[in-house]
Amino acid sequence: MKDNRNRMSRRKMLAAMGMAGASLSLLGTIANGERSSVTSAVYGQDGPSACCGLRMISSIDQLRAVTSTVSGETVWVAGYYEDTPGTGGGAFRSDPSDTVSLDNGGTVIVSSDGTRWKRNNTEPLTPEMFGARNGELCQSACQAALMAASVSASGSLRFSDGFVYRVTSLYVPLGVRKVYGSGEIRAESVVDQLLYTKGPVFGGTAGFRCDFFDLNINCAGKARQGLLLNGVSDSSISACTIYGLAVSGGNGIRVATDCSRIDIQDNTIRMSRDIPVGTYVTLNGILITAEIASDYGGIDAGGLPVYATVTTTDIRCCGNRIYDGTHGIHVRGLLRGEISGNTVIGSSHRNINLSPACRQINIYGNQLHDARSSGVNIAWGCERIVVEGNVISSYVSSAENTDDAAIQAYKDGTGITIANNNISGDWKYGVFLSQVKHFTITGNTFIDGGSLANIGIETDFAAAPPPMAIYSKSRSAVAAASGTYAGSITGNVHGGIAAAISIAAFGDKSLKEITISGETVRGTTMSHVLYVYADSAALIPRSIDISGIGGTVPSGSGYYSNIGRSAFGRVADAAGLEDGTGEVVIMGPTPSVLRGPNLAIGEAVAITDFLDGGSGQRISVRLYVGASLVNNDSKIRLKGGVNVTGDSTAGRKIITLVRRADIWFEESRNF
Repeated sequence: MKDNRNRMSRRKMLAAMGMAGASLSLLGTIANGERSSVTSAVYGQDGPSACCGLRMISSIDQLRAVTSTVSGETVWVAGYYEDTPGTGGGAFRSDPSDTVSLDNGGTVIVSSDGTRWKRNNTEPLTPEMFGARNGELCQSACQAALMAASVSASGSLRFSDGFVYRVTSLYVPLGVRKVYGSGEIRAESVVDQLLYTKGPVFGGTAGFRCDFFDLNINCAGKARQGLLLNGVSDSSISACTIYGLAVSGGNGIRVATDCSRIDIQDNTIRMSRDIPVGTYVTLNGILITAEIASDYGGIDAGGLPVYATVTTTDIRCCGNRIYDGTHGIHVRGLLRGEISGNTVIGSSHRNINLSPACRQINIYGNQLHDARSSGVNIAWGCERIVVEGNVISSYVSSAENTDDAAIQAYKDGTGITIANNNISGDWKYGVFLSQVKHFTITGNTFIDGGSLANIGIETDFAAAPPPMAIYSKSRSAVAAASGTYAGSITGNVHGGIAAAISIAAFGDKSLKEITISGETVRGTTMSHVLYVYADSAALIPRSIDISGIGGTVPSGSGYYSNIGRSAFGRVADAAGLEDGTGEVVIMGPTPSVLRGPNLAIGEAVAITDFLDGGSGQRISVRLYVGASLVNNDSKIRLKGGVNVTGDSTAGRKIITLVRRADIWFEESRNF
């Protein structure tokens, strides 16, 4: 049927369609079996049939008044609205065989006589095809477009460049495979999330696959979360820009429960600054989370790890740029993941936070700057974590009374490797570990050094650490089952003015099996190269092996142990501690022999014992005038049971002693 009321001129139609549209009309005409020359197809003749063998109308509302009895008849709609030619329109074909499809406002239009007009081109769909207007509230149109995309051949929805879509909250249903386009999706009201999927936890289905890319998401200070995925697998979020995040508990991107094999890459996320600190109670750039016991849980009443029962697995988070907020990348309960090549700047708490119960995560090649608490935090039952090759700096952390470690791992961590990181700034610690087992700290460079220690190893948390644990700070004590053991510290380079390595064993957790080797200490201003404090039985005797500390050591006492050499199992080639190239002057009747092996008695005194010695330790003692060693079978056993005294030979007498069964035995003398 020809309807003169819906007639549209050739020139107006071509202005709306453009030449590409004219070509499409021509192809449509040929497909419908109509005979027409190119000239007549493009120019045609004005009349009821309009141009190109198509019926031409100006809007979707007018299409609802058009009837048809011809199967496959094509109508060209200039625009969704009469005043928006070129936007939201397109070719529609009649389908008389369909009497049941509902009018969805975009791909299926039902006319007054029941004719089903179906949109020809749905690859991809756009919100304008469902009535979205630039800059206006278009929640219904955008949601309808997503629902239609879920059953379209392409499964795609594109937000058009240059458009502003004001919406409340958009649900992405099962069947949508691509959501993209840099048109601005702007939050219109206070909602939990702006764009989201539903998995089993939220009453949906697992195994949903969809790629999100090139999106421009503006939370506008209203939406708590920009993009939330649940129940999604084998998908990606890439090259999106998310901003306007300013609600506590907010997340730019949240990959939640029942998600697997997802790439989060090359996105830019901007959050409000958490100044003063505490303005926001968590504001995460990217949150990756499984279903966990509690925010700070992951450990049960017995102090053992509790892992997620509903898991999120195999997530890659790479090349993203994240600014401000409280946490840049926050990961909870994830099984297998990669966090690499990201730039995270200005987090008020932590640049990257793994807590609790994360397993098999690699963190490498990231640029982490200006956090106020820690660059990388690993806590509450995390295991098999590698932190490698990151550049971490902050010169604002000292302003906050928080954790203040560039990299820290604690509360029952297992299998933690911290390797080849470049650390600078005003951190209290470069690396801090407590209640961690099977760990390696290797190849890191501490440029400025921590204000307390470059590497701090502790066994427990305490509100008031023992006074002699001078490099420890007050921390809230929370139960964890693990002690601190099976650790290797090797090949690190130390700068700064505090301690290079501090080891403090206190509380009800023990420390054992620690190896230190190949460390390089720069400069002469560090307060200690190695500081060891242990109370009661917290440090298992002979737990620390040292097989190499080089570089320039500070003058005076670079080493301290309140339990002397009994803390060490083996000491070799440690500049300033066990260093055969120099001599240590000792004073008093019972001098310390923590440092050695070459000792000189520097005053006329009778020595009755050597303190701080360790089993198997060998010392070479040079006697000056008036200095003597007193034989005592329970302390010092000399040849023939006779005391030895230095004489007028000006320190030419040297006697070598070895410690066995807590007694010093003479081994040799040069006189």
